Amino acid sequence: MADKNSYLKFYIIILNWNGLKKTTNCLDSLRLVAYPNYEIVVVDNGSKNQEAEILQNKFGDYIHVIKNSVNLGYVGGNNTGLGYALNKRDADYFLLLNNDTIVEPNLLSAALEVFKADFEIGLCGPKIKYFGTNKIWWAGAKVYRGTDLFLRSSWRLTSHLGKRKEDTGQFDQLSKTDYVTGCALFVRRKVVEAIGLLDNKFFSYGEDLDWSLRAQQASYKLIYFPFTTVYHVIPLDDNTNKKLGYLLFKGYHYLKGVILNLARHYHGNEILLWGLNLIVLPFCWLYNSLRARFAR
Repeated sequence: MADKNSYLKFYIIILNWNGLKKTTNCLDSLRLVAYPNYEIVVVDNGSKNQEAEILQNKFGDYIHVIKNSVNLGYVGGNNTGLGYALNKRDADYFLLLNNDTIVEPNLLSAALEVFKADFEIGLCGPKIKYFGTNKIWWAGAKVYRGTDLFLRSSWRLTSHLGKRKEDTGQFDQLSKTDYVTGCALFVRRKVVEAIGLLDNKFFSYGEDLDWSLRAQQASYKLIYFPFTTVYHVIPLDDNTNKKLGYLLFKGYHYLKGVILNLARHYHGNEILLWGLNLIVLPFCWLYNSLRARFAR
């Protein structure tokens, strides 16, 4: 077998914030990855109960642990890991991977084949399913622009293709995507060097859209690929049994991400259409609710 250093190297960045069990399960699945040349960077975002030390003791030299004293969010934590990896001259590709995921053994080799097929591909993401189901969580994405922003039953700027649909092979073709989700986001080193790190104006939510659009503006392609699957360990309704404080926190940062992306990437008439859609949104919800009731 060839020396592992003859293979291009991936740096996998995983955040941990009071998520010891999830992070442990994710790392256990990564141990089965067949690709020989990668390094895992676990960034602990100020967890309690010495979780950083527990992870380091459990996994030893298999991971490199960086401790942040406070929770810097998705953006600050991943930028900490990216900063470390960018200082490594052997880093060719980066993977931002949620800790609440389980991966398949061909994860890195599948991504490498995508990157090698077209050097204009800057970001790519694999098929993602809900763990324990055959239902899709992400199979590419749509970003709403222009008149598509109006008369929608959502104030979001994006939607996941295939979300909650049974996987019957309908998304088994490699394709372009409007953005790549930060749940499992592969990026070339040269792209990060060209467009910079994630924008620290974001905390969580919306930063992956911003990064994707910045990559597109730098003439890089965004690709969805179905040759491996990542399993997202969340319920089909991610807001089920969540406390009010969490829902308010999530809603605030999601709305903040939408506003930041509107200000940076959208034209004035598009922002107007989005605002008008907020006004008619309750009527869209009512219409859809009544249509669903009478369709029974």
